[in-house]
Amino acid sequence: MAEQLYAVDVRPDPFCSTPEQPPPALYNTRGQLVPQPLARRAKLPAQLPVNATLQREGATYSWLYTQIFSLLGWAPCPLSTTPKPYPEPVGWKLEVVLNITSMYGKEFTQVPTAAVLRPNTTNVSRQLLVLIRGSAFDENRINYDYSQIAAPAYGDGLIHRRYYKASEQLWGDETAGLQAVLKKLIVDATSGRVTSVLFAGHSIGGGLGTLLAARTEKYLAKECNSTTNPGACKFLPAALRAKPLVSLVGFAACNAGNPAFAADFNKRVNARLMDFEFDRVRKFLTAYNTTSDRGQHPPPLSTTLAYRCMLSQFVANAKVDWCLLHTGDAAELAKATYCGNFPPYGIASVFPTTPAYP
Repeated sequence: MAEQLYAVDVRPDPFCSTPEQPPPALYNTRGQLVPQPLARRAKLPAQLPVNATLQREGATYSWLYTQIFSLLGWAPCPLSTTPKPYPEPVGWKLEVVLNITSMYGKEFTQVPTAAVLRPNTTNVSRQLLVLIRGSAFDENRINYDYSQIAAPAYGDGLIHRRYYKASEQLWGDETAGLQAVLKKLIVDATSGRVTSVLFAGHSIGGGLGTLLAARTEKYLAKECNSTTNPGACKFLPAALRAKPLVSLVGFAACNAGNPAFAADFNKRVNARLMDFEFDRVRKFLTAYNTTSDRGQHPPPLSTTLAYRCMLSQFVANAKVDWCLLHTGDAAELAKATYCGNFPPYGIASVFPTTPAYP
């Protein structure tokens, strides 16, 4: 469903709602382990053919959204009096958790925002995954501070000022943050385990993912073709050194830049956007910059379905029914697995407990 105008309620002793065990490996209807790499598309049609695109990539979208939701549920846990480890998905290893400054209780602190995952083996994938959660804590102050600035490290045009500041925290430098991971696993790599980067985010996470994907492509294009460091990116195939493969899947992604930024982004990043029709939050936030051509997206979907419900049909071994809607109160909600935030009942509706989330 569309993200609500308010953020998830995270209290001084946070509600830590991660699963006790990581979710099982998932397969698409062709028996392939997901997430699968997204095919690079050089030319963007106005809209991708929805049926063909979802049949090919829907299971990967489903896996990514599930992991983003898991990250959102886990985000308060490091700040809890009873912290839990990050629930690594099967076949993947947590490389680092990236934080931004956000309001926690009545003060600002560093809160988990993105998880960077690398494959355990090349049999799983050769992608580096960067998952970025949607809004939690008190982050509408970030969403709605949308004056625009120029930031050449991210591309042409103008970008969202507060998304830029949050992205800078996540990016870091050569010693810490996303840049340090890219340098370690791709630029200065000692093996060919990682050959591409895939970002996935929901709402604010989609906006931050847009900026980070754009910056990652520029960074790798420069570093992998450096005349002063000819050994950089030596495990990448020549075609990927010349043109790095950086992809983005954004779910109701908030726009991050103006049309000039979007045009530049589309030339460099292999993007897919999944939006529900009548998403109030995303439409409100697009009033300041029209970037509807950013990335590739199937036709809008009805808000009577949730991403998780709709996408589960493309997963061959999906076992949890996320397609039940309800009109009752929170007591009714606890009786079964329902689409989160329909209607909203705070954090209980985001993370139902029966059956155990997810």
